[in-house]
Amino acid sequence: MDEDWNDSAKEELGGVGAGVTFMELLNGLVQHHAYHSGQIALLSKF
Repeated sequence: MDEDWNDSAKEELGGVGAGVTFMELLNGLVQHHAYHSGQIALLSKF
C-alpha cells in the first residue's frame, strides 16, 4: 500500500495530468486549498 504513493496518477485520472505521482497530487491539493483559505481569510477582513 505505501508504495502506491509513488505510482503515476495519470492513468487513474483518465489521462489528465502530467504524470505526477499520487504524493505530488496530494501535496498540490493541500497547497491549493491552503492558498484559497488564505484568500478567504484576507477577504473576510473587509
